[in-house]
Amino acid sequence: MDVRIQALEAPSSTSDPRSATYFQGNIRPDISPSAVDDVSYAPPPTVMAPRRTLATAVPAAPAGVPFIPPAAAISPQLRASILAGVPNPVSRRRTFQPAMPNLQPNGARLNASLQTYLSSASHYMRSGLAKSTLKMYDSAWYHFSSFCAAFSVAVSPINISIVCAFVVHCFESRKMQPSSIKTLVAGIQFHLRCMDPSVGSLLGNPSLRLLFNGLMKRSPESIDKRLPLTISLTHKLVSHLRQGCFNPYTDSLLEAVFLTAFYGFLRCGEYTTRTENFDPSIDLTYSNLSFGSQYFIIHLKRSKTDKNAKGTPIIIAQTGTVFVPSLPWHGTCGGVPTRARTSLSSPPTKGTP
Repeated sequence: MDVRIQALEAPSSTSDPRSATYFQGNIRPDISPSAVDDVSYAPPPTVMAPRRTLATAVPAAPAGVPFIPPAAAISPQLRASILAGVPNPVSRRRTFQPAMPNLQPNGARLNASLQTYLSSASHYMRSGLAKSTLKMYDSAWYHFSSFCAAFSVAVSPINISIVCAFVVHCFESRKMQPSSIKTLVAGIQFHLRCMDPSVGSLLGNPSLRLLFNGLMKRSPESIDKRLPLTISLTHKLVSHLRQGCFNPYTDSLLEAVFLTAFYGFLRCGEYTTRTENFDPSIDLTYSNLSFGSQYFIIHLKRSKTDKNAKGTPIIIAQTGTVFVPSLPWHGTCGGVPTRARTSLSSPPTKGTP
């Protein structure tokens, strides 16, 4: 490396030897070119350009610290000679940009077989909801579709701006509470996912969340007019039934229902029929009751907490008071509490096993 540095700083050997000396005097225009050879040249000065080595050309780095020499430490002649033999820099990091495929909406990419599976998936998704929830979601989709049709906009693909406009319409025109509007948005989201399972969450959208926060602040506080069903109120109702309000069977049935619902923490839809028509596949029958010495069990066929619709057993123990939940059931069942497929509201008949 030292030899390389000295060779770069040394004058070229093929050039005129006199080019390394310093000319004394001035060349006048009246002197011919042939007279230039007769001009005497002074010997080179004693002060020469210093010979550099690798140690003198590049300053030493401090101990233990990486050091890059500044550009001023290299002479211009050495720098020009080095850069003359260096090719143009080429980036080692290659940027590869693959061509993006021209994707179409999900529905357009599905063939007939996949569309069949998607339709089955939508059917299974609907069967995963309770009938009451599904009815509510269908109503929400109907109102949203009607809103889109009134303004001549497409329902799908979903547009968050249209959903925000629908939310404000429900709040201002239909005078709905924000909690009820959220149920409508959940119904819209359910139907969109039945059509395209890849649809994201609407209730998790930042714009809709901010909109609902504003509606909550602007909506007036509603007073809950419902009264709690306390144990004293339950006992008072049972006491009036025991004094005779209707007929003996109806009084005994209502007493059994009131005490069972209170001590079993039951919802109204868990022990009542949805319509006037009795359906033994979903409504309670006498076969859903079983009695023990200190408790009795009621097997619920449907419950909000029973997602798989397998039934939920509810165990109700004896209270040790005069208000015993299981006692009126014995009178209501006519002493035979295992009559299958018979409504609990049906009075016992003679000869019924």
